[in-house]
Amino acid sequence: MIESKFARAFVEARQSKSFTFEGCLTRRWLIVALIVGLGLYVGLAWGSWQAYMPNSWLRLGAAWLLWLAPGLLLQQLLWRDISVSQRAITGFGIAVALGGFLGLIATALHLALWFVIGGFTVMTIVCALLLAARARWNWRPRWRVEFSLWHILMSVPVLLACLIVVRLTMGLDVSGDDLTHNAYLLNWQSAAHYDWNEIIFGIAPAAPSRFWLAYWPLNQALFAQWSGLHGVELAQLYLTPFLALTALLATYALARALNLARAASSFALCAQTAALLSLVAQDQAGAIFFNRLVEDKAVAAFILVPLFALAVAAYSKQPTRGRMGLLWFLGAALVLTHPTITGIAAAAVGLFVLFNYLAERNLRVTIQLFIVLIALIAIPLGFRIFDVSYVQKIPFNAEALQRQGQIRRVLEWNAWLYAIHPQLVAGLPFFWTLVAATFSFLQLKRSYAARWICASMLVVLSALLPVTAWAWGLALGTSQIWRIVWFTPFGIAAAYLLIRFFDWRKARASAARHIERIAYPTLAMGILILALVSALRGANDSLFEALQPPNAARANVTDLIALKPILDANLDETTVMVGGDRRLNDLLPSVTTKGRVFAFRTKLGMWKLSVLDWAEAVERWNALRKLIAKNSTLAERMAVLKAYNVKVLVARQNSEWVNQLIQAEPERLQLFASSGRLRAYQVKP
Repeated sequence: MIESKFARAFVEARQSKSFTFEGCLTRRWLIVALIVGLGLYVGLAWGSWQAYMPNSWLRLGAAWLLWLAPGLLLQQLLWRDISVSQRAITGFGIAVALGGFLGLIATALHLALWFVIGGFTVMTIVCALLLAARARWNWRPRWRVEFSLWHILMSVPVLLACLIVVRLTMGLDVSGDDLTHNAYLLNWQSAAHYDWNEIIFGIAPAAPSRFWLAYWPLNQALFAQWSGLHGVELAQLYLTPFLALTALLATYALARALNLARAASSFALCAQTAALLSLVAQDQAGAIFFNRLVEDKAVAAFILVPLFALAVAAYSKQPTRGRMGLLWFLGAALVLTHPTITGIAAAAVGLFVLFNYLAERNLRVTIQLFIVLIALIAIPLGFRIFDVSYVQKIPFNAEALQRQGQIRRVLEWNAWLYAIHPQLVAGLPFFWTLVAATFSFLQLKRSYAARWICASMLVVLSALLPVTAWAWGLALGTSQIWRIVWFTPFGIAAAYLLIRFFDWRKARASAARHIERIAYPTLAMGILILALVSALRGANDSLFEALQPPNAARANVTDLIALKPILDANLDETTVMVGGDRRLNDLLPSVTTKGRVFAFRTKLGMWKLSVLDWAEAVERWNALRKLIAKNSTLAERMAVLKAYNVKVLVARQNSEWVNQLIQAEPERLQLFASSGRLRAYQVKP
């Protein structure tokens, strides 16, 4: 009896506990595949296909792949021998950097979104052709999939962790910095040409330097453009689950780069999720992850920093030109996303590089890596010279801490000593990370994971101790140092402790390997369930304060989004608008670029993130409060509208003060648009 190839392959797979898939495309078929694939990319990138795909999640998934494609292809050119997880996460970082680079060029040359889309298209085509040419126009893909019982068991808690972060990041309320970022998102998507002008109030030729290199909203604009979703809807409901899964992948990929086995890396992913579930009190790391992940600072801290550390670890092990190129791209992604997080990352990664040198004595690699770090921090530091007016508004000393919203994050010791408030790190996850850091000092020479845990925790502890926290205040500003706690490597520290325990057990028990195989999935599932039950029972109420059912979250902005084309058609760029309440007023810059508001978010935010001085920011804030207050008189409201030359008022149908104004002065407000419960009025002089 002749054994078939399939049967022989099945027997081999059963014996090796894995499947190997191989394919082969000859030159003719590879050229056909390239033509079809690149043609499809160009068609989707430039075509109007969104109406033919009614499901919003599928449209965003297609947009995500369009955005990720050049990053994945360029990564393959720079770094060949790489795992699937590392390939996906480094592709994300390159795509972030590419969007930032193209946005910077477009801004300097006063171009628009078409240039950025064109750049992504050209990069995709060029990288695909270079990869085909490097393979000599013969593609032989080979994938190996393992299916042992232990891998299957470990996939269960990993899947649970993914489901948790997806559900808890879906349907969030748009508030805080989201409002500013969404306004910039809309500007990047809709502007006829890019510049560095201030876009909220329309009173200054240039925005503060904080926004000069802030190009994460431009990448979001690409998602909105390609998916056909409005920016507010994208940020509130759809994009964050994608980012949450990417953040978990970043933890796993970094663990693998630090030489942790797959089971330990999967456990690190689950432990990271459990830790974030446990740290969701106000301003703690988990609250930021679940409620603010769409913002640039959170993307930088939870995704781009592990990604950059991964690239540093890879270059330290094998310094090649491709890996150095990848390192520059990923460093640029940090710089073009958030300057403060870049500075903190440079400190943590710098210590990691130093520990690598002490262990391996590779001076050449160490110098090269420090050159990269110095270049990264030199760019944001340079803005202190070019934009003194903005830097003067940043608090760098203890006297500036007495502001609402900041003092709760910092604990003052005396006139000049202060530190991050201990309540931001209160909880079991920080304790186990601290224990892991203590043990890791004994293995600095042998373990990359130990070096990263030590480096990260030294940075965190330096902000928790008053004798060193002041230095961070001088470097970043006292209002920024609380973000350092986001760098705590909870998941990798938990996996490291478990590895150390198993190493101790192996020296004393022959059955330790079987215990280890069972322990990883069992403990991962256990800590996830405990953290989730604790959250659901109300121990961490703040986790669910902003969480809404997806349909309810969508309904809250549907009426406002429907007004966009009407407002765009009836307004010009000099029109001053106002909302019938504070929230509606703050959302207007995210809905249309055809108009400006005279007050936005808070008086502190207006002062820091614009050219307004403090007195004018307070005056505008008080004017908005007087306009919408219940006890204001008709004359006071009309005086505010006249003082700021308000031409358009957008209010809810049941807005009491607006209805009173219409009854008293019907000729002053002319209805010109409506959508659901919202009404748009033209304000007559």
